[in-house]
Amino acid sequence: MCSEILPVIGIMTAPMVLLGVHTMFTGLYCAVFGVVSRNWPCVKGWVTASEVRTKDSVPGPMHSARISYAYLVGRRLYRAKRYAFCANAADELDSPDPGEAGYIANQHPRGEHIDVYYWPIAPRIAVLLPGFHAKAIMMFMLSLIH
Repeated sequence: MCSEILPVIGIMTAPMVLLGVHTMFTGLYCAVFGVVSRNWPCVKGWVTASEVRTKDSVPGPMHSARISYAYLVGRRLYRAKRYAFCANAADELDSPDPGEAGYIANQHPRGEHIDVYYWPIAPRIAVLLPGFHAKAIMMFMLSLIH
């Protein structure tokens, strides 16, 4: 009986370890970039799209504010979608409250001029809300549980 259970445990362990490692590195990435982004240069950009998306999930529908923007560094045009580091993997802000997502989208209407913070080493990496956010810690702690 025990010999039948061991292969199943081995099969289940590898994906859980990989998920934990992925979550840990994502949390570290968000934490490091969140901290250093506070010192990044800032340029004026403009919102190219602002919308609220709704998707089904296990606990219930989740609503996301998705902000797309463009900005110039030197004479080169860049486009990005990142609102904040660790908003989530899709650079959106998920919330079960449609009002919260709508509020964020309404704060950044299409055509609005905005401050864009970009990484001077790779200007294609940019963010609208620089700084460290609590979700980075949550992702790192979650990885320790796995």
